[in-house]
Amino acid sequence: MKLFFELKDQDDVIHQEFQYEFDSHKIFLNFEDGNEIVGSDERSLESSGMKHGCKVIVRHSLAANWEKFLEFFELARQALKSNDICEIERNVDLAMDQLNPLNEALFSVTFSKYDELRREFTAKFRRYIDKEMRYMEYSMHDYYSKIFVDDSEGSKLDILCQKTCYDERRVQGKIICQVSRNETSLANYYMKKHTGRSELDIREFFVRKLFELMKVGPTVHFIPNTHSSGNGLYIVNENVDGFRGAYSEGFEMSKELHAQRKLLTHLLYLRGIREQYYGIDGNGRLCIIDCDVKGSKLTMAHNRIVEHYLKSDEESEELRTRVAKDCIKSWNLLESFDQAHEEIVKKKELFEIYPISNEPNHNFDEYFVYIKNNLNNLIVQLN
Repeated sequence: MKLFFELKDQDDVIHQEFQYEFDSHKIFLNFEDGNEIVGSDERSLESSGMKHGCKVIVRHSLAANWEKFLEFFELARQALKSNDICEIERNVDLAMDQLNPLNEALFSVTFSKYDELRREFTAKFRRYIDKEMRYMEYSMHDYYSKIFVDDSEGSKLDILCQKTCYDERRVQGKIICQVSRNETSLANYYMKKHTGRSELDIREFFVRKLFELMKVGPTVHFIPNTHSSGNGLYIVNENVDGFRGAYSEGFEMSKELHAQRKLLTHLLYLRGIREQYYGIDGNGRLCIIDCDVKGSKLTMAHNRIVEHYLKSDEESEELRTRVAKDCIKSWNLLESFDQAHEEIVKKKELFEIYPISNEPNHNFDEYFVYIKNNLNNLIVQLN
C-alpha cells in the first residue's frame, strides 16, 4: 500500500511532501488525536480505513513549541530596541524554554527552513543565552562601575563578555570582556573562572600579583562572582599591548628570556609554564599571562631548587647566574615579594565579605615562607 504524506507547520504551510510504500514490515503510526496504528502488515492500515493512494497530513508534535518560541523571540527583539534588559532576559529565557526541546528533537532537521531563524536568535542573544557569561558581565559591572564611575544622568557602562576565536599563540585568554560607555571603548580585559568551587588557592593570586609588580605579567584584578555561588572568583587580566606568545610564527625568544622564565618557575614552585601562557610584551620584556602553582607538598629543599636552576644543561651556568643577578635587581625581588604579600593579605578581607574560602590543602603562609627562603638562598649562593 502506498500513502502520500504532507508535512505541515502550525500555519498549514507544507514543508515536505513524500510518499511511502508499506509492505509486510511492522507498522507504527501515531496520530495527533491519540489514535495509533500498530501492525505487521498493510491490513493494519486498511482496518483503520486507509486505502492505497490516500493522503496523510503530518504535523510535528512540537509545532506549538515553535509557535511560542517565535512569540518570545519577537518580544525579545522589541525589548532589545528599547534596551530593556530585564525584559530581554525574561523573554530570552522563555524562548529558550521552548527552543531546548526543539533542539533535542532535531526540529530544524525536519523543518530546515526554520534553522535560519534559530541561528539568528542564537547570534543576536548569545550574551543572554549563556548564563555564565551573564554572571560575568554582572560581576564585571559591579566591579568596574566603581573604577570608571557610572554617570548618574544615565551614561552607564556597557560590559560585553564573549569567547574569543582562541589561538593559543596569539590571544591572551579565551574570554574577552569589553568595557565601554556610549559606544566608546574604555578597556579590554581577559577573564577566567578561578575554579569550579568556591575554594581559592591564594598562592596563585600571590604569584599573579607578584608578576604584576615585577612587570613580567599584566595588571590583574580579582573580581567576586556577585550573582552566582557556582564560582567564587574571576581572575581578570588587563590587555597587554603588543603581546606575542613564545611560539608565535616567525618569533623566537632569546635564551635570556627563557632563563628568566625558568628562574621564576623554580623560585615560586610553579608547574612548567605552558608555552601559550608566556611571551613578550610590546617592549620586548618577558610577559607571563597565566600560571599554576604545584601541589601542596613542598618537597624539594631550598638549596636543591637553586642548584637545579643554576646547573641545568639547557643554558650555560654562566648565563643563568648572570640572568639571576640581573633579575634580583631589576625586578627588585625582595621588596616585590613583601609588597605582593601585603596586597594578598588585604584581599583576604574581600574573601570574607563573600562566601569564598581558602583552599585548605594549600597553606599560603607555609608557601610564602618556603619561596622566601628560596630567594634568600639564591642571593647567598650568588654572592
